Amino acid sequence: MKLVGHTRNVTGIALAAICIMALAFAATANAESMFSSTEVGALSAKALQTQKFNTDEGLVECTGLHATEGEAQRLSVHIRITVQYTGCKAFGLTATVSPALYLFLALIGRVHLRASVTINAGAGQCIVTVPSSKNQSLSTVKYENSGKNIVLTPEVTNISYEAAGAGCAAPGTFGDGTYEGKSVGGLANGTGSVRWDA
Repeated sequence: MKLVGHTRNVTGIALAAICIMALAFAATANAESMFSSTEVGALSAKALQTQKFNTDEGLVECTGLHATEGEAQRLSVHIRITVQYTGCKAFGLTATVSPALYLFLALIGRVHLRASVTINAGAGQCIVTVPSSKNQSLSTVKYENSGKNIVLTPEVTNISYEAAGAGCAAPGTFGDGTYEGKSVGGLANGTGSVRWDA
């Protein structure tokens, strides 16, 4: 009988410990930063400032951007969006930039590059590649709610990139790129709203 009672006590303690752990996990989950949306729908994006990517090769500037793919969820720890840059110049030359697929994390203000980006300056004179494999968990991106939208302020450092081509002043592989330039994201239909909750 004593052995049965001892077993029951151990079982009770174990169950209590499990309950405490579950409550702690729930509290942590509830405290986690999230993105939220009043509805599921396509995302929109536009530049509020010139987007600037600083490299050893020189400055890449794009006056505009817009979303080509991305969907807001009711509640999510990240936002996945594809951005097309427009009005770009690289190192003083007219440039094209391939679409950039980003994964923005709500909790720590970090961003993952999910597909490599190619910057073509001067019709192939200098090609800069920003590889996705070397640009994960970049920091920092600040979020701010503004009306129905979220304003993003990137202060991203340590971006890896490769420059190649006869027109490159500083060809090679580097890891010191920086990115800045405010933008705003929201629902494409303009009726619903998205927000960031810290």
